[in-house]
Amino acid sequence: MIYYKKNILKETQNIVFFDIDGTFSSSIESLLHINNEKYMKFKCSYYQDWKTIKLVDFKFLNHSSIALFANFLRQTNSKAVCISSWNIRGMMYKDSELYMKELQESFESICSYFPNSWLLGFSGGGGGDRFVNSIIPFIKKTNFNRNYIAIDDGGFEYSDQSNTVIVDGKKGFDYQDYEKALKLFNIHEKAKLFRE
Repeated sequence: MIYYKKNILKETQNIVFFDIDGTFSSSIESLLHINNEKYMKFKCSYYQDWKTIKLVDFKFLNHSSIALFANFLRQTNSKAVCISSWNIRGMMYKDSELYMKELQESFESICSYFPNSWLLGFSGGGGGDRFVNSIIPFIKKTNFNRNYIAIDDGGFEYSDQSNTVIVDGKKGFDYQDYEKALKLFNIHEKAKLFRE
């Protein structure tokens, strides 16, 4: 299951393959706030009536991790490819365009700093070695031969971790992960925070 926007791929120099659960959510935040009705109501207020994005998944997204991700894509001029299990649940509707649209909207509803045309596509969606099951198939299908990295809390299962930031699922994507990702793209500068 691979889907991508050919017009975006043409201009892409850097790809960030990203997982969602445990990468852009955190078990610590979830445990702290699961019984906090006021906080959960606040989180749910961002949710829209999406068909392919489930509230149960969306409400555990970590706002600061999503904002850091948006900033990272801007700073590195990267496009993103989703390799999460969200792909499988989203594709139950068998409408790739709708899933892509709603996936993009769900992230942008939390943070408005995402660059234009940031979401290039999606690949796979199962667990295990996503390097073999999602990343390599995407690269082969698209003939992509430039720079890429992966951001995944399950990256420890990859057979090749050389281009991978392994996120601590207890915390989610954080500033230290951001800096590791910059180094993988051979960018020797500090994280930049963008404001619109």
